[in-house]
Amino acid sequence: MPVRYLGLIRAPARVLGAIIVAILLCVFAAERVPRFGLFMKRTFGTLYVDVYSNGRISLIEYQRWPVISTHGGVACLHVVAGRYYDAEGRLASVVRNGHGIRAVFHTNRAPRHISFYANGILSGPAVTWYDNGQIRATWNYDDEGAPHGESLGWYRDGNKKYEATYSHGGKLTGVDWYPSGVVRQRFHWGTNGTCVIEQYDSSGVVTQRLVL
Repeated sequence: MPVRYLGLIRAPARVLGAIIVAILLCVFAAERVPRFGLFMKRTFGTLYVDVYSNGRISLIEYQRWPVISTHGGVACLHVVAGRYYDAEGRLASVVRNGHGIRAVFHTNRAPRHISFYANGILSGPAVTWYDNGQIRATWNYDDEGAPHGESLGWYRDGNKKYEATYSHGGKLTGVDWYPSGVVRQRFHWGTNGTCVIEQYDSSGVVTQRLVL
């Protein structure tokens, strides 16, 4: 697992100092530090540095405050600027002024996460992978960073884990599966805001039906 250093910067005047500190930390954590530059935005935010287990930098990014917003129970990371490297230290992608691609990798060089940013928020498709190359989840986001359309998830062995449908942040339907492939629960949200949940045991028998 990557080693993470997370520093909170609540005052714009501290941003430059925090970057210098991050560079010094990286010097002690890695043999070679890739060059990087961050767009300085006059707002509160977080400088985030992620390092691979082999000591090389995975990413350096400046996240807008609040760092995460939530739509329909799904978190959306706010990124102002960042540079993303593979496990060999090669630059893979860049986010500038809130626009670009966020590409993160596993230590074995397999992709871990790819998403697209516009105006500092998620926009369009996003995909995550396990380190064995199996897709972990796929999402789609609207221009406001809210999940929209179909979202799918898989277990590490490739069996379906869940699927859900969203409409601009509002969840419409959803199904979860046990690792065996048997349905675990079903969700359905009505237009009046009610949610109907059916839960199943590992043999596929309905155990309870809830209306919330």
